[in-house]
Amino acid sequence: MAEFTKGEWTASKSGVGDWTIATKSILIAHVLQHFNAHLIVAAVNACQSVNPDNPRVVADSIKEVYEALEQIASCKSNVPGDVIDIAQKALAKVEGR
Repeated sequence: MAEFTKGEWTASKSGVGDWTIATKSILIAHVLQHFNAHLIVAAVNACQSVNPDNPRVVADSIKEVYEALEQIASCKSNVPGDVIDIAQKALAKVEGR
């Protein structure tokens, strides 16, 4: 398993104008643009919430999971309606709808 900095990551503006990404006790990176800092933090925290021991495998599988949800959401039979609804709602969230 790859090593990574565990714990919730946060982004905050530093005193010199850039953005820091850190846990409560570890500085991880300095980033110039706030939108990149927040994107990195959101992605890492989301992946850690799914697999705290190896968030990298979550990141590596996002495309396949998305494609599986698309197939489930388009099913007309053999999948319970509530499962299709859940898949459709998840896809809408991912697609920003």
